[in-house]
Amino acid sequence: MMGKRRRRWLKAILIVVIFLLLVVGLAPTLLSTNAGTSLIVSFINKSIRGKAEIGDLLLSWFGPIKVKGVRFLDTSGMEVLKVSRLTLQIGI
Repeated sequence: MMGKRRRRWLKAILIVVIFLLLVVGLAPTLLSTNAGTSLIVSFINKSIRGKAEIGDLLLSWFGPIKVKGVRFLDTSGMEVLKVSRLTLQIGI
């Protein structure tokens, strides 16, 4: 009886570990989507006064990080910083 229960727990733990590894492995791809980019922008906006905008984002573990259309606005909506394209050669 204990053998079956132990195997079930081991199987459940293995499934959780595989799921977590997939999520971590796919994190750059997921964050590069519109929903992921919106999540990053909302996180930035909570940390600053004013507003940040990102047009396009491409993240990678080992390849370059590319960001297009970055704008920072102050609290009155005036543009403070605008970067049309930014490429970092190192990955996440």
